Amino acid sequence: MNSDPTSGILIQVRQNHAAQWEVNQTGVQTPLASFETKELAVEYATGIVDSIPDARIEIAVEPSQQQIEETLLDDVLEMSFPSSDPISVNSGISRIEVAPEMVDAGIDHQNSQRIVPAKTEE
Repeated sequence: MNSDPTSGILIQVRQNHAAQWEVNQTGVQTPLASFETKELAVEYATGIVDSIPDARIEIAVEPSQQQIEETLLDDVLEMSFPSSDPISVNSGISRIEVAPEMVDAGIDHQNSQRIVPAKTEE
């Protein structure tokens, strides 16, 4: 038997989106078989591995509730990009603390000659 764990045929047992357990062979697009329980799928995969030299089984681990919640949280944070990014320490933006003195817009405007001063009531 070959000592390299990456050589040979890999038979995978994993749960699909329809809650069925599928037995897959790497390189083959369609599942070899589908079962209602993990135990039946592992038994089937074990039979295949026993009959093929250098074959091995990879069984997908069922995610815990905590892993599911963390994955969902990661997805939410990813979808909220860029608002989820931390504020940069040096953003390259300079803040102006005191506004510079500016010319009165009434006399600096391009149509300043047309501006009529407001009449004051006496």
